[in-house]
Amino acid sequence: DSSEVFSFGIVLLETLVGKVTSDFESSIYDYYIEDEEEDLTPESFDRRPGGCPAELAKPLIQLVKDCTLRAYKKRPKMRDVLGRLRRLELTHCALTVEEIQARLTGATAQAQALADVRREEQQ
Repeated sequence: DSSEVFSFGIVLLETLVGKVTSDFESSIYDYYIEDEEEDLTPESFDRRPGGCPAELAKPLIQLVKDCTLRAYKKRPKMRDVLGRLRRLELTHCALTVEEIQARLTGATAQAQALADVRREEQQ
């Protein structure tokens, strides 16, 4: 589990900076985490997908650092990593069309059920 968390941290790091380990003399881990040749900051992020707001970048950077801790026993569990990502998604990402449709469908069903109950009460 902790090796999977470490690997996820490396993949997240590669995604954030837009580079892979083979782009570096040693490794992306050494460059940004271990040797800190360059600080991992929001300015390090790949600009191709657009800017990343600081209020999202900072927790993502912390997640990378937590997942790649040398002391493997201190790394978070994968379910905790997923929970942190989910909270970031809920806070910073707009709903997709499918999510909006699902919510509307659920709200419509609830409204219909409530109307049915009231109709039965009036009879």
